[in-house]
Amino acid sequence: MEFQSLFPINKNYDVIEKINEYPLSLTNEQIQMLDRTQEFIEKYKVEIHEAFSDIDMIYRFAYQKKEIGDLYENDNASGSKNHQTRKTYIRELLSFYNHLVENKGILLEDTFRTESPSILRIIEPRHLLNYQKWLISAPLGRNGQPYKKTTIAKKSVVLKGFLKYLYEQKYIEHPLHYSLVSANVTLNDLPNRDITYEEVKQILDFYKTAPLHYTILITLATSGLRAAELATAKWKDLSKDHSGYWLKIMGKGRKEREVYILEYVFDAIVQLRKRKGLETELNTLDDSYLILTSKMKPYSPNHLSKFVSEMISRTKLPFLHHHTRNGKISAHFFRHWYAIHSRENGADIYSISTSLGHESIKTTQIYLAKHEKRDTNVGLLWKNKSTF
Repeated sequence: MEFQSLFPINKNYDVIEKINEYPLSLTNEQIQMLDRTQEFIEKYKVEIHEAFSDIDMIYRFAYQKKEIGDLYENDNASGSKNHQTRKTYIRELLSFYNHLVENKGILLEDTFRTESPSILRIIEPRHLLNYQKWLISAPLGRNGQPYKKTTIAKKSVVLKGFLKYLYEQKYIEHPLHYSLVSANVTLNDLPNRDITYEEVKQILDFYKTAPLHYTILITLATSGLRAAELATAKWKDLSKDHSGYWLKIMGKGRKEREVYILEYVFDAIVQLRKRKGLETELNTLDDSYLILTSKMKPYSPNHLSKFVSEMISRTKLPFLHHHTRNGKISAHFFRHWYAIHSRENGADIYSISTSLGHESIKTTQIYLAKHEKRDTNVGLLWKNKSTF
């Protein structure tokens, strides 16, 4: 029996020059090849770096099985709840690796371990620090500007997780994940994603006579759903009880929750499905997607997210040029509004956090930060007092 590296790299690093040609997802056959190689090295006690290349390890990290639910999932299915997350990890790590490749001459001159065909096995803490410095200053963000601190923080989390994985798998000898500088994000670093009731209403009113646009927007605005959750929602997951309609979804981290769908929102969904010739009677066996494109295709999470941003931009409403906002208003703004509107109507922060499917209540606190500051400002005590 022999093992085979999925993406072999020779000592001259010839293959990795075409870094942009590497896929953001693997075929089932490629995944199985990685699994067979893993079984081989465990059985015959082969050193992991002898069986897997650097690129292999990027895919192994993205496709690792963390919990029992992952064993039931089709790793290559575009509708998979982890599919988009995997693609993000792979994209980020290939970008990191591409930077190492572009600077391989400097790296090889700066280390004594030039015999290794693996760049990941020769980098040291100072190289990671230099990478983070470059990431902060390089004009890679929106409009040729450097990345925002929030973006740096997200990239650092992915890279830290990858380096920790490499160390735990004994692919690298030193715990390089401890060498990364933490990108602590404060409230001042976060983008302004607050949107008012009046602004939401203006957007909805603009698309009142456009069934597809209106249904997507009203569903997002009144449910707190993520764009990815709406894109992958299916008709069979809708049910009704004495209180109304409920949509069962699988959110981030494979966390299942039920989202309340208002009756008039349900009616909008039904009318849209009628126009498309789809079933409108609740049916737990109906595997069709809740929302379909004009071409009767399901939305990918990225497609739906971009579609929402574009349809809002097309309204050209005056408030879209608000100076405190950076970039387009996206689907995510509706989640912020859902949290704020719920709070204004008496919901406690724990209930809001649960309804939104947040892993931590701290995330919900970020959503409500500006509202909470204003609500507790002592200046409000003067509101009904005599003035000078």
